[in-house]
Amino acid sequence: MVSTNKRYSVSFQYVIQLRRVLILHVHSRAQKLQIISLVISLFPSILGPSIRSTDGGTAVAQDKRVLVITQDGRIITGELKGFDQTTNIILSDSVERVYSSDEPMEEVPLGLYIVRGDHISVIGELDVEADAKIDWSSIRAEPLDEIRH
Repeated sequence: MVSTNKRYSVSFQYVIQLRRVLILHVHSRAQKLQIISLVISLFPSILGPSIRSTDGGTAVAQDKRVLVITQDGRIITGELKGFDQTTNIILSDSVERVYSSDEPMEEVPLGLYIVRGDHISVIGELDVEADAKIDWSSIRAEPLDEIRH
């Protein structure tokens, strides 16, 4: 019998392989949604409906726009589609925001994207209305250094 932790580890490795093979080359929204549905149907035990806070409330709701800061300083926004108990996450319509002190902020489309939980430093729900009001073409900033916690 396979232990629960080993099963999740093997399952997530399969998701990573699926991402490498299929997801990176998918551009149409319909195909992305089909792949998300496939991943969620294959791994219903590790992809929950929401991330729960310690008081039982929802900390970050699924299908909401989130902002993720990774340990290597990358800033990624996307729609949260799924996650597991170690905070590995699946984002759709994701975009990496690349900052420079010389150039305006650049948005690099990533599409459907998986981020390993141990690479996430910060994740939070993004206020879409407030974000839309910001003139990103006027923003200049140094890129973030690596973040270790």
